[in-house]
Amino acid sequence: MTYKYILFDLDGTISASGPGIIKAMQYGLTGAGINETNPATLKSFIGPPLNVQIQKIYGLSEKDTLAVIMKFREQYDNKGIFDSAPYEGINELLSALKQRNMITAVASSKPWPLVHKILKDFSFTSYFDVIVGSNPSDEMKNKADFDQKTRIIKKTFIKLKEIGMTPALDEKFLSSTIMIGDKNYDIFGAKANKITSAGAAWGYGSLDELADAGADFIFKTPHDLQDFLLT
Repeated sequence: MTYKYILFDLDGTISASGPGIIKAMQYGLTGAGINETNPATLKSFIGPPLNVQIQKIYGLSEKDTLAVIMKFREQYDNKGIFDSAPYEGINELLSALKQRNMITAVASSKPWPLVHKILKDFSFTSYFDVIVGSNPSDEMKNKADFDQKTRIIKKTFIKLKEIGMTPALDEKFLSSTIMIGDKNYDIFGAKANKITSAGAAWGYGSLDELADAGADFIFKTPHDLQDFLLT
């Protein structure tokens, strides 16, 4: 199968953003009086919407959830965002895709201003035809939104159509589109939108998580993904 439309998650797929997120989350949790030191728990905050993960793990009140997020943003938006780097092989992968005239997009649950900031810092903005992130106000809502990734992917489809990258969001488009991400949310979102899902096993999700989510393909390295997409 030849894919024309290649959608990427950001954290854990393009960006090794763990150190900055973990440090900022440790700081943020002190806003609710939580001193979190468990590495696995802290790692779980990389990727999914913050309010979803905070409520899933701690069951905090709206007030305490917002306090954690505000304190997290205080550190992450100014310092932690730059404590990241592209994964080895990602630059080569993205460059190769553009040389083949494939249509590429970022579909991230991260607030869109931060998505743009990170891609600009990596000098990756020109690699993508469309860049989509979440509304910054979404993570301040009390209700945990488990379907956010599904809507982010759908929004990416719409933007691709708006700029003339696809004439229609029909079966031909869907069968030519693949979503690459490192967490089960990415796989679930791809399936909900009826496109192929690929697990980025070099990121923060485990092989079991990706397999249990039903990923159509799982790749251990960006190089493996490049071989799959281009050969």
